[in-house]
Amino acid sequence: MDPKLLQSVVLVAAVVILTSVMIRRLALRQAAARAGRTGRGGIEPPRRASVIDGGETFAKAQEVVIDLTTFTRELEARLDTKIHFIRRLIEEADRASERLSAAIEGARAQAEPGPAVSRDPRRAEAERLADEGLEAGEIASRTGLPDGEVELLVGLRRRRRG
Repeated sequence: MDPKLLQSVVLVAAVVILTSVMIRRLALRQAAARAGRTGRGGIEPPRRASVIDGGETFAKAQEVVIDLTTFTRELEARLDTKIHFIRRLIEEADRASERLSAAIEGARAQAEPGPAVSRDPRRAEAERLADEGLEAGEIASRTGLPDGEVELLVGLRRRRRG
C-alpha cells in the first residue's frame, strides 16, 4: 500500500475514533441533563447498556458506527479520486516537460552557427578553402585577400568547428 494512502487512512481512522468518543460523551451529557443527574464536573459517569434502557444505547452506538463507516468510505472515495487526478496531472506535467526539453534542443540546434554567407566572392572562396583545410598563406595567395584577414577567417572557422 502506498505510504501516503496508508497515512491518510490512519488519519481518517483517528478522526473516526475521536468523533465517536466525542459523540458518546455528548450523548452522556445530554442524558444526564435530562435526568437532572450529574457526576463530577457536570458529566455523568458512563453506564452500561442494560435491559432497563431496552438496548437503546447499543442501537445508538450501532447507528454512529454505521454513519462513521459510511463517512469513511465516502472520504476514501474522495481521496482515491483526488489521488487519481493528481497522478494524471503529474503525467501531463511530465509530457509537457518532455515537449519543452525537445523544443529547447531544437532551438539549440537552430542557434548553432552554420556556414557564413559572404557577400564578397573572394571571402566566400576563402571560407570554402578554409573548410577544405588549406593554410592561411595559401588561401591569401589564391584569393588575393590580405594575410591578416585570411588568418582571422581561418581562426574563426576552426573555432566554430570545435
